[in-house]
Amino acid sequence: MAMFMMHITFIFEVIAAAAGLVALHYAAQHKAKLIKAAGIILVVFGIGSAACTWYYAAKYFFMGHYEHAYEFNITMEGKGPHYHCSGSVGD
Repeated sequence: MAMFMMHITFIFEVIAAAAGLVALHYAAQHKAKLIKAAGIILVVFGIGSAACTWYYAAKYFFMGHYEHAYEFNITMEGKGPHYHCSGSVGD
């Protein structure tokens, strides 16, 4: 599930960077300074957040978080209805 969420996040970041490139192209044609600024912001944040996403995706991969569909790592103690879920899934 974590890998799936990483892929969805990355697609949105690519869309943001692509929208920024479109805005920069449109701004160059119409000499629009505000659209150019918005395009630069979209490209910079799109690429920056994509780099951040891939960094943490690699970090979590090497930590073993993608071995199970859901990673809980929760130790619950007590007598409540969900306290049978202690430990990680698959252990």
